Amino acid sequence: MMSGSNLLCAKRNNVYVLVEKPNNEKGLSTRYWSMHLAGLECEDLRQSADELRQSLPKPHGPTAKSKALLNSLANALGAKSYDYWLDVELPRIKSFLSEHGMTTPSDLISWRNRNQHATFSLTAVEVSQRLFTSGKPLPKRIFTGVGSHLYASGYSTWEFCNLWPDSVHSKDIVDFCMAGLTSVLRSDAPLGQGWNIKQEMTGRQWLIHALPGEVGSCFNLIGDNLVEPADGDPVITAYQMQKPAVDLYNCIFEQFRREIESSSLGWVDVIPLPGNDNIVFLRGANGEFDWVVRNQRDEPFTGNTLYPLLTRNELPSAMDEKIRWNAHIYYATDIWFEKLTHDAEARYYEQGGTVQCWPGYDILHQRELLAQGYIKPNPKTGKTLEGFFPHRLKNRTLMVSPLVTIKELFEYLDHSDWREIRNKRIQTVDGSIRSRDEIFSINEETSNDYPAAVSWLDAIAYCRHFEQRTGVPVRLMTTEEWFEVAPEPSVQDSYLGWPEKKLTEPGPHRRPDWSLTYGPDLKVTNSASGIPFLMERGFFEWLFEHEDHFARMACAATGKALRAEISRGLYPVHSTMAYKGVKVGFRLCYVLDEN
Repeated sequence: MMSGSNLLCAKRNNVYVLVEKPNNEKGLSTRYWSMHLAGLECEDLRQSADELRQSLPKPHGPTAKSKALLNSLANALGAKSYDYWLDVELPRIKSFLSEHGMTTPSDLISWRNRNQHATFSLTAVEVSQRLFTSGKPLPKRIFTGVGSHLYASGYSTWEFCNLWPDSVHSKDIVDFCMAGLTSVLRSDAPLGQGWNIKQEMTGRQWLIHALPGEVGSCFNLIGDNLVEPADGDPVITAYQMQKPAVDLYNCIFEQFRREIESSSLGWVDVIPLPGNDNIVFLRGANGEFDWVVRNQRDEPFTGNTLYPLLTRNELPSAMDEKIRWNAHIYYATDIWFEKLTHDAEARYYEQGGTVQCWPGYDILHQRELLAQGYIKPNPKTGKTLEGFFPHRLKNRTLMVSPLVTIKELFEYLDHSDWREIRNKRIQTVDGSIRSRDEIFSINEETSNDYPAAVSWLDAIAYCRHFEQRTGVPVRLMTTEEWFEVAPEPSVQDSYLGWPEKKLTEPGPHRRPDWSLTYGPDLKVTNSASGIPFLMERGFFEWLFEHEDHFARMACAATGKALRAEISRGLYPVHSTMAYKGVKVGFRLCYVLDEN
C-alpha cells in the first residue's frame, strides 16, 4: 500500500489543468491559466501555484498572490476554496479511496509496453473530455489497453505485418485469421513468410496485431467502441470508404471488441467522486487506480511551436491567426477535441476534399469551428503591390509573387543579421548541420536571377522582413492554394533525390563538392493567371503548413513532394534539403484588400 503522503501523486509527468485567473471577467479568451499538477495533495497544489508564479512575466508573476492561486486551483478541482480542499475534500477523497479498494496510484491510461509500430492509444485528455465534456453519460468501464495481453506480447505490429507479402490485402489477412478465430495459428501457416513468432496466439489476436491501422481507426472514445455499456454503432475514424471497406472495418471492430470483452485485463472501472463534478477515479486490478480532472491537458500551451528557431516577434503577422486558433482550442472548456477532429475530417471529405490537397488538422479544426458558429477573425489583407499576380479563389483574391530570386535574397542578407542568427539557431537543434546548408554557398550561380534556394526558416524570415518593409502581411502559400494556382504537372513520377540523379539532367545537379547548381535550359511554365513556375523535377517550393519543426514542400513538375504526396511529406524547417539533391525555393503571397 502506498503511504498517505504519496497516495494522490500524478503518475504522469504531463498533467496540466485549466485554472481560472483570480478576479478575471467571465468570457474573456484570456480567462484561464494552464497549471502543472504533480498530484492532489496540499503540497502538490502549493508547488503548482509556486511554479506558475515563477513562470509568469511581470507584473503578474511574483506579485500574484499564492492564496488566490490556490483558491482558483481548488475551484478547478471541485472544491469551494483551498482551505475547504485541505480540511474537507482531501480527507474525504482518502476515505473514498479506502472504501473502494484503491490503494496504489498507477498510470492506467498510457501503455507501458506499447508495441513499437502501434499508432494508437488513449491520452488522459481524451479520457477526461469523454467523461467531462462530451455530454455523454458516464460509462461503467473503459478499455484503455493498459495491462492487456494484446499490447504486452513483446512483438511489434511490424513483425506481424511482415508475415504476409506486400501483395496481400487487408481482406486477405482478415479471411485467413477468421478461419481460425479461436485456434492457435502458427507462423508457417499459409500466406506466412517463415517468420518465427513463438508466442501462441489465436487468429483473432493475430488479426489485431497484423492490422494496426484498421484497429487504430476503431480505438477511440467518440462512440462506445471502448466503453461499457456500449450503445449504438461503432465510430470508425476512416473516411471516403465504399461499402466493402465499411463492412471490412466493421468486421475487424467486431473481432476486436470480442477479444477485449473476453478478459478483464486492460479495462478500468469509472468511479466518480460523489459531490464533486470535477474528479473521476479509474480503478484497475489489485488496488491500482488513476484519476482525471475536468479541463485536463497533456501539455502546456505553446503559442510559437517554432521556438527556439524563431521567436514570436520574428514571425510574419499572417502566422498569428494559427496561434490564435490554437489558443482558442486549448483554452476552450466546451470543445471535445477528439470529436472535433473526427467531424472536421469527415466534413472535409464529404465536401470533396482529397488526400492530395489535405490541408492539415489546424485548418480543418478552424473550418469545423466556423461551421459550428464560431466567429472567424478577419484575415489580414494588403494593398496591391507591383510584381504580384492576382489569382481569384472562391472568396478572396490571392496575390502571388514569382519565385524569390538569389539577388533579392542576397539584398536581404546584406542588410540584416539573419545569416548569423540562422546558423546559431540551427545549432541548437542540429549540431551536425552540413556545411553545404550555408546559404551563400548553395546560391552560387552564374546568374543571380535564378530562384534562391533556402530553408523554410529562411523563407519565413524573409516574409517578416518583406512585411516590415512594405506593411503587407505576406506569407507562403498553403497546400490548397498552391494546387489552385500551380499549372498541371509535366511528369507523373515523383523525384527521389540523389540515387536517381544524373549530372546531365536539367534542373538542380551537384558539383564535385556536393553543392548544387542549376542545369541548362530550365523549363518555366506560366499558370492560368500568368504566374511563372519552374517545372524541374529537382526543384521544390516551400509551403505554409508546418508541424513543429517540419514543413511541407511541393514540386510543380510532379505535383508531389520529395518521395511522397505533398500532404504526407514533412521536411526539417532548418534544412535547405541540399543533402537530398534538390533545391527548394519560395514565393510570397497575401490576400488582397478589396475595399
